[in-house]
Amino acid sequence: MSNGEYGERISKLEVKTDNLEKKIDDLVDVKVVVTELALLSKQQIEQNKDFKETQMTLVNSYGELKTTLSTMNENLSGMNEEMKENNARLAELEDKVECIDDRSKVDILKIIIGVVPWLLLAGTSFWVLKLTGLVSF
Repeated sequence: MSNGEYGERISKLEVKTDNLEKKIDDLVDVKVVVTELALLSKQQIEQNKDFKETQMTLVNSYGELKTTLSTMNENLSGMNEEMKENNARLAELEDKVECIDDRSKVDILKIIIGVVPWLLLAGTSFWVLKLTGLVSF
């Protein structure tokens, strides 16, 4: 082999070496990207776990809130029924008190109308008896 042939071979080998170096550099870049992707994947898995825990907490909180609101609704409905019953009882009591008030009122006009004729009759009778002399004072 001559020097020219060796030179050609060397230059071909240099080109191949340069190509291999580029491929190796590309592989190093790919390795860095794969490493970063693996790290991102781990971070995503952790975020998904946290998100799932948060979602479960929210679901549990929603369940508790629903139970609390249902209980409050039942209690308010019960109070509403009690208020209706109390209002009915109060209306009955008001009617009874009104009847008692009507019965216990002293109607002065009725008394006067009932008593005055008797007083007039008694007074007139007294004066008649006094004038006739049957009664002396």
